[in-house]
Amino acid sequence: MGRCELVCHTLKKQAIHYWNRLDTAYFANHPTLRSPSSETSREAVIRYKLASTLAKRIGNMGDLISKHLIVSEYDNYEDTISDVRVHDHCQGCALPDLDFNPFRRDK
Repeated sequence: MGRCELVCHTLKKQAIHYWNRLDTAYFANHPTLRSPSSETSREAVIRYKLASTLAKRIGNMGDLISKHLIVSEYDNYEDTISDVRVHDHCQGCALPDLDFNPFRRDK
């Protein structure tokens, strides 16, 4: 339905009609299928498509994902800790820098 609504105005009207039917018949009656951040089935499908595309891009990166890390670096002279990007970091894609500190165990 999403692709149909991109073709022309008539198909967009039909797609909206079917999105509404899907909302009332299926999405509204199954609260476990609803995303906390989407109120309609159309929004849920869009969010799913975007998330799966991002997950595929991240999966294709493999070991190169480590080039997006932010690590804590200790400065001996000033006795401070600061967050810096890893050496030889990525400079050419839209993936944000990854801060894995919340996942690290305290020593």
